[in-house]
Amino acid sequence: YPKPSITWKKAIGPTPGEYKDFLYEPTVQLFPNGTIYFKKISKESQGHFLCEAKNNIGSGVSKVIFLKVNVPAHFQTKSKQISVPKGKQVHVQCNVQGDNPIDIKWKIQATQQYLDESLDSRYIAEHRFILLHYTLAKVRPSFYS
Repeated sequence: YPKPSITWKKAIGPTPGEYKDFLYEPTVQLFPNGTIYFKKISKESQGHFLCEAKNNIGSGVSKVIFLKVNVPAHFQTKSKQISVPKGKQVHVQCNVQGDNPIDIKWKIQATQQYLDESLDSRYIAEHRFILLHYTLAKVRPSFYS
């Protein structure tokens, strides 16, 4: 029973088929038992991996494993200030990164109220975008989150 040698390769591109050697990446460690360990996972780590085991008896075996990396919702820019003349419309975009599903709710920080277009016709919300139709008698700064 010769001990098998185990090698790992990663697919070139998003589909399995053609593979490249994998263990030269500094954030990956291979243990003697064949376990592969990612020290720091990132979206670039996602992909198809080929595990090959050979022990010089027969042709060896292999298995393809798909590693899916889920990225939580996050913002590159935490806040932004927009100035708009009284009575004008403004288009505000929520630039959020991450994997779907992402649930976006708009809230005015000053009042802690969520904007609901079914209750207030002054705006139209379409997932990551919002069009505000506010015409205020008194201009009041507000932050939307």
